[in-house]
Amino acid sequence: MNQSNLAVNQVISFDTLKTSAYASAKINLGDELDMDHLGALFAVNDYFQQRLGHSVFSSIEMAAIGDALEKHGIMYLAAQ
Repeated sequence: MNQSNLAVNQVISFDTLKTSAYASAKINLGDELDMDHLGALFAVNDYFQQRLGHSVFSSIEMAAIGDALEKHGIMYLAAQ
């Protein structure tokens, strides 16, 4: 099985989707994200990016993710 087939067959758990949705709601409320939220957001984004060919993060989500990662001492540079 090649790499593209692996990406197409990727499955996201309901818990990951739920955590990602909760994280998006926290972003909209201006609340801080923890590492579990970040992991779920990246997993869901990767899942859809494999299918759509681009990130599904909004600019507000990108900024909040960058802020949360920076708070944990991680530099985040989005590929353009």
